Amino acid sequence: MTRTDFDCFIVVRNPKSTNARNTERRIAEIRASAPDAEVIVVETSPKGYNANKQLLRGYANKLGKRTLVCIAAGDGTINSVIEGLLSDPALPDAARHTPILPLWCGNANDLAHMLNGKSYRARIATLLERGQIVKVYPLSCTLETAGKTATRHAACYTSFGASAYTTQALGRAIRQQTLFHRWPLGRLMHEFGIVISAMRKAPVFRAAQNNRELTIFECIFFNGPRFAKVMGVRRHLTDKNFHMAIVERKRFSDVMISIFKLRRNSVALTATQAQFTALDSTWAQFDGEAVEIPAGTTVHLSVARRPFYALATKQ
Repeated sequence: MTRTDFDCFIVVRNPKSTNARNTERRIAEIRASAPDAEVIVVETSPKGYNANKQLLRGYANKLGKRTLVCIAAGDGTINSVIEGLLSDPALPDAARHTPILPLWCGNANDLAHMLNGKSYRARIATLLERGQIVKVYPLSCTLETAGKTATRHAACYTSFGASAYTTQALGRAIRQQTLFHRWPLGRLMHEFGIVISAMRKAPVFRAAQNNRELTIFECIFFNGPRFAKVMGVRRHLTDKNFHMAIVERKRFSDVMISIFKLRRNSVALTATQAQFTALDSTWAQFDGEAVEIPAGTTVHLSVARRPFYALATKQ
């Protein structure tokens, strides 16, 4: 029997996630590892992001340090849960300290990799035994448009342009669930084709930054730990800065050059604040959750003052 510090496990599952078939196995692992704990399974709402951001309201009395929220879904759902824990005014202050554990049941699984490595190596019993609760400071993105302000958080990355445009196209295709999605190889080939097509069609957008105008194909801001996973740079979950890269031309060689610069010169590309104004409408994404932003939107990037909490074996 595994020692556990949790009295309750709330499993948020998305039945339409890329690897949703693995959810039952992970839930069985939780029950076997903590037989005396309460296990609550909650499905995501078909109403989308805002509804999922409020998903934990009905369990507010369960939230706190003794409850682990396990997320069997993709990065977009994980983002909505984190957003709710950080900013939902209906949740009590004790809920802000509720730790999360992504369960590798979605597409990409960036945060799960950041916290606990690869899926095939991870066992719930081992995570509960060896994992520690750590503070993770997400990116905070404030969007100002026509006098209105909205703030979004991202545990791993925020991007504007081509990759966000591609994400919304891919998300639309996944929701359609075509015949290709009945077979893993068919789904992979279908989604790969959509990504290639969308990247080719993705438009550039104009932006104003530091009194000069840029034409941007892709603009991405990596949280420190996410940067470590992608680029192999030594970063820690508690780092309070981020890395940025801008690709101005719609050419594959420019994308590769930007990646090379990040690898070789990460310190120079490290920041704690960034700002630009989108002169054209474009797409943004926050940990894989795509949002269209209108022309004239001013974007402010920083590291959030308030962390979220996670069960992690990698720090």
